[in-house]
Amino acid sequence: MAKTKTICAADIARNSGTHAYYQIETCIREAIDNGSLAPGDELPSEHAMAKEFKVNRLTVRHAVQELASKGLVVRSRGRLTRIAMSKIALDPFGSFAGQVASHGFAAGTEVRECAMETPPKELRKLLCGQGRRKALHIARTRFMESTPVAVEDNYLCAEFAPPFIEDKSRAEHFYDSLRQCCALNAWDMDVDAEMGAVSPVEAAWLDVREGHPLFSLRLTLSAQGKVFGYTFVRFLANRFHFHLGMHRYQISG
Repeated sequence: MAKTKTICAADIARNSGTHAYYQIETCIREAIDNGSLAPGDELPSEHAMAKEFKVNRLTVRHAVQELASKGLVVRSRGRLTRIAMSKIALDPFGSFAGQVASHGFAAGTEVRECAMETPPKELRKLLCGQGRRKALHIARTRFMESTPVAVEDNYLCAEFAPPFIEDKSRAEHFYDSLRQCCALNAWDMDVDAEMGAVSPVEAAWLDVREGHPLFSLRLTLSAQGKVFGYTFVRFLANRFHFHLGMHRYQISG
């Protein structure tokens, strides 16, 4: 369990012309740079830091918000603020588990849902076709060590659903299972990428505050010219450097 670290607060230079919040931000950045604050360490509460720096809580809050916007700290839903882990390079189309492991971290997946359901309206015609109303929905949270870093929704045409319904553990390794159980060895992807912000529901899954920056991908999956699936994945933007390559993929993970 991470411990709350104290900060050697420098006196705020009131008449320096530099805003107090920026001086606090600089003090915390220097503590991160020199190793006094390590990834995963908890910052003191706003009240404690306000007392330490002899400023009001709004000034401290401003400093922490600036640090969060730069990806140096992560503010959780439980009002805790932690020093962010270093960013790692990630090809979002490649194996998540393999890439995380290559950086020395353990990867994990939690399957939150694996069931037939009516997909969102904009996907029904794409996935369900004439006379069909349901598609397989798999919802997953991806972890780096014990920290949630991404959420993913996979939708699959009903004809490919039986292997996942018969054994829901296959949903944990969704792309491997497509190859092994559905004979989908390679596929094309139509990709939309965008920056966004964490919704209230996503905040609960990712243990961050609403509004935290996200990098999102919407992938339409097709094989031999026929759409068979759709993926919507959202990564915490402060955890990765993203490398995008547009070509035909065989995905695992």
